[in-house]
Amino acid sequence: MWFDEWQSIIDFAGTDYEKAVVLPEAQALLKRYDTKSQHYEVAVHKFK
Repeated sequence: MWFDEWQSIIDFAGTDYEKAVVLPEAQALLKRYDTKSQHYEVAVHKFK
């Protein structure tokens, strides 16, 4: 997923934003999944 700002991550995942958000329906289909999520900041240079 891509978020434009940290507050958007917190709005989506809650204050414990390192805990992975995996819906129960997805959990039922997956053999395994990470319980912690990782966040990265990506620097983008736009050329004109």
